[in-house]
Amino acid sequence: MEYWKIILFRIISAIIFSSLLTSIFSFFNLFQEKISVINIITVMGENSIQDIFIGPFILCLEIGVIIILLHRLVFILKKWGVIVYLEKSLSPITRILKINKDISFSLLIGVLLGISYGGALLKKDFQEKSNISKEDKKKSIYFLNLMHSIIEDTALVLLIGANIFIVVIGRLLFSISVLLMLNFYWAHSIQKNPTKSSN
Repeated sequence: MEYWKIILFRIISAIIFSSLLTSIFSFFNLFQEKISVINIITVMGENSIQDIFIGPFILCLEIGVIIILLHRLVFILKKWGVIVYLEKSLSPITRILKINKDISFSLLIGVLLGISYGGALLKKDFQEKSNISKEDKKKSIYFLNLMHSIIEDTALVLLIGANIFIVVIGRLLFSISVLLMLNFYWAHSIQKNPTKSSN
């Protein structure tokens, strides 16, 4: 799967979603109040050059540690049988999108905590589970590109007065809608050319 397709997909999806929300809100005259980001800009401006260069390095270390802890957590949850119940929480979405339920937990982690963590667990699933098809891999990657880091992203946008319903439910509905359209396109492409392999 070409990385440029994923990057382009993410950029275009963000533009479409934001444009769609802007058009809807403008038409119905919703959420038209002005917000102030002066405090946020002030805080960002206080970062020193040292923080700018050291910050990303520390962030990478933190991500590495959390990924290792997540792997251990998955092992413990599997041993206790808890992971089955966590997978069921995402089963309605995976059923609609026709994604293998065996990667539900990794998707859930990605949706809640972010691509870095969910992506690491997905990669591990792809390597260890033989029943995950190319289509499952493609669908899960595209879905996680649209719907990820709900906890952190929501907290950040709420600081500038965003509506939590739009941020969470709106984003979820948009992500599911886009994936359903992609599923239809992929299925149609395979029917037209059965010998074509998934990229």
